[in-house]
Amino acid sequence: MRKVFHICFLCFVTVLFGCSNVVTKNTFNNTQNLILKPNSGFLLMAALIEMNTNFSSLIFDKTKAKFEDYRVSVSDKIVADSKIFVIPPKDISGEYDFEMKSLMENIISLNKLGTLAKSAEDADYIMILNFEESVTKIFGKNFIREEITVFNNHNAVISNATVTVFSNSDENFFYFQTRPARPVSYLKIKGLQYLIEKSFPEMFKFKKGGKNA
Repeated sequence: MRKVFHICFLCFVTVLFGCSNVVTKNTFNNTQNLILKPNSGFLLMAALIEMNTNFSSLIFDKTKAKFEDYRVSVSDKIVADSKIFVIPPKDISGEYDFEMKSLMENIISLNKLGTLAKSAEDADYIMILNFEESVTKIFGKNFIREEITVFNNHNAVISNATVTVFSNSDENFFYFQTRPARPVSYLKIKGLQYLIEKSFPEMFKFKKGGKNA
């Protein structure tokens, strides 16, 4: 309650200060412009409200997924109708994540980017997914680094794409309960979507017209 009282008091003082500026400068007909001036008091009031309440958290989601360190390198593209074998990433416990393998295979199949090989020996290209993820936390930062690497049947790397996805908790969420960071499971899907949209047009040789599907 004391914080609320202090905020109300600050608002009252800054509005009073702003009004006194209006009176002393005889700018009754220019109130709209005065509000935007640094010495009007209204900007001071807005700054004080933000400092004491993190009011912008009610307008912007500060926990949404953010992307950094995106990189892609391509020396040769995957040609259409090639056989592709997908090696799944390992999760934080060291187990293979076959759900991500299945998801990538569905994307390749549904978008007609190639056919799925049953083994690495039968494939024209091998796609390796590599994820490095943090433990999901409520407070602080959750992140995952995702990498897609493609080898041809001569064991040479022809393309590589990486991105890091992270989410920070909003510690001072307008004096309400802290808004938690997005979980790693959510960031994993967002990161894969980002990599596919950004890197696949460069990694695959699409059919005439720009799209396979």
